[in-house]
This record gives sequence, C-alpha cells and structure tokens, in this order.
Amino acid sequence: MLEDPVFSFSREETDVPFGIDCRPMYSQAMNDFVHWPFFGCLAVIVLYIIFAIKFLRQYEGPGRPRGSKAHPYMGVFTVADLDGAELRKSCWNAVHPRWLLGFRLFAFCYLLSLILINLYAEGFWMFNFFTQWTFSLLTAYFGVAAWVTYKHCLQLKYGETESNTETLEEQIKLTSEDSMSLKLFDTKVDSSKPQAFRNEITSPGRVGYVMQIMFQVAGAAVLMTDSVYWLILVPYVLPKSFQHNFIDINLHCVNAVLLAIEILLNDMYYPWFRISYAVFWTSGYVFFQWILHARGSKSWPYPFLDLATPWAPAWYAGLSFLHVTLAIFLMAIVNIKQYLVTQIQVPSGSIPI
Repeated sequence: MLEDPVFSFSREETDVPFGIDCRPMYSQAMNDFVHWPFFGCLAVIVLYIIFAIKFLRQYEGPGRPRGSKAHPYMGVFTVADLDGAELRKSCWNAVHPRWLLGFRLFAFCYLLSLILINLYAEGFWMFNFFTQWTFSLLTAYFGVAAWVTYKHCLQLKYGETESNTETLEEQIKLTSEDSMSLKLFDTKVDSSKPQAFRNEITSPGRVGYVMQIMFQVAGAAVLMTDSVYWLILVPYVLPKSFQHNFIDINLHCVNAVLLAIEILLNDMYYPWFRISYAVFWTSGYVFFQWILHARGSKSWPYPFLDLATPWAPAWYAGLSFLHVTLAIFLMAIVNIKQYLVTQIQVPSGSIPI
C-alpha cells in the first residue's frame, strides 16, 4: 500500500527532533492551545495574514496603482491588469497555442492519475499532508489552463473572435480606470483583419484572474513543499533506510519539472502583492491542522507543526519566512523571464495567437 513518505508525527511513537522535549507538560491535545508556544505560533500566522490583507486592499482591484509591462525593472512586478490573451497563448510567438494546450492537457491528466492512485491507496486522509494540498491545486490549475487554451484553439480553428460586450463590463470591475484595459472603449475588433484579434486586449473574466492566482499560489507552494521535503524531512526526519517510490518522486520532484515547463511557456506575469494569496493558502492548511488537533488528533503530519515544544514559534516563523522568500523568488523568475522574452524578437510568421 502506498504511503506518504512524510510519516505522521506522533508524540507517543517518535522522539522530538529540532528542540527540547517538553512533552510531559502536555498530556492532552487541547493542552497545546493553552500554553505560550501556541500563542507565539498564532501571532506569527496572524501577522503574515494582516500584511497580506493590507497589500491586497492597497493594490488589488479597481482604482489601484498599476505598473507598466514596458518598464525594464520594477514595473513588471506590479502589473495587475491581466490580458485574456496571456492565459491562452505562449510567450514565444513561434509556439502555436495547440502545443501549449497539449502540454497543459498532458500535465493535467498525468497529475490527476497520480492523485487518483494516491487516493485509492490512502483514502481522503492523504489530504492531511500539505504536499497533497499543493499537488491537487497544481492539478486543478492545469485543468483550468487546458480548458482556457482549448476554447481559444477552437476559436482559431473556426475563425471566431471574442465578443467584447460581456468582457468589457468585467474588465471595468476587475481593473483600474487608468489601466491599459480601457483601450477597449476606443477599439473595435474587425474580423476581416487577421491581426485585429491578435492585437486587442480582452478581459480574462473572473475565471481568468482565478487561473492566474492558482498558478501563482501553486508555484510558490510547490517550491515550498519540495524544499522542505529535500532539505529538512529527507535528511533529518525520514529514516536513513527509507526508499523513495514512484509516487514520492512525482509528489516532490516531477511537480517542479512540470511547473518549470509551464513557466517557460506561458505568458503570465506575477504581481508581487499576489504573494498574499500564497500566505492565505498555507495559513489555511495550518488552521486545518490545528482544528484536527483540537478535535482529538494526537499526531502531526510534520514534526515542525507540533505545538508542544518551546521551539514551535521559531519553526513557524522560519518556515513562514522561507515560504514568502520562495514566492518572491518565483515572482522574480516569472517576471524577469517575461521581460527578457519581450526583448527577444521571435518571428511569429503566420501563426495565430
């Protein structure tokens, strides 16, 4: 039977790594929530959530300041206006959308098959692990991305253009008044001109923004899970005799490979303030674990989540900082790649985008 390589951490069965063993102080699960380590951990999580909400209130939504994609440096890091074309085409003009569709469809089917195998082996308890949360989110992203690209390929096949009547209203709601999206007011798509469809800025709709956020959150979470697994769990937690199976490698390695290919191919930017959504995602998992523990669960999926140690706040603070740092690293890679691509003139020929 397949098991997650990150063994559940039980105080009755495992010595406490990473700190002083003060387990005799806490005889019941609920006791963990009435001692100072818990309040220290709670303060760390709440602090990150407060900053995340602050940045989203300041930069997300209508009327917020925007960057410029043409700016060579920090401008691309604050671009929040999403062009619908960025979701469905590659940043490389020579790559036809059908190739992007093929990759996204393959990634979705492959990841979904692994989830189903894991679900069959372990049941829904597999979602006790953050790895499976992240893996499922990445799978869902590829599914949505494949659907969006498929719809675009159908439009290209049958020579259809997108209607601006519905997207115009959505664009007004989701972007600022001074953004590039308001070019829709002054522009009409002429279906008789092949280049017209290519050059117009179209609203991605709410699904488009959700898809972009899924990409950004899943990317940061993949870096986090893989880094923690290979840098902390494998050398310090898992037994030396542990043998990695096919599922383990896919959960903690192949996911990063597929993510890297997607970053190389897609045409999306990563506004810096949307790191806030990654904070919400990880905080949601932590609260989920706290609720399970409060309801009687005696084991932790990862030893550094254990609240019954004075080192817990330090671990929560350190891993939170690592998560945000990895999200910033991902943001820099995505946006710098986007800027460099704009400086490389790749002839598109007659390939529609």
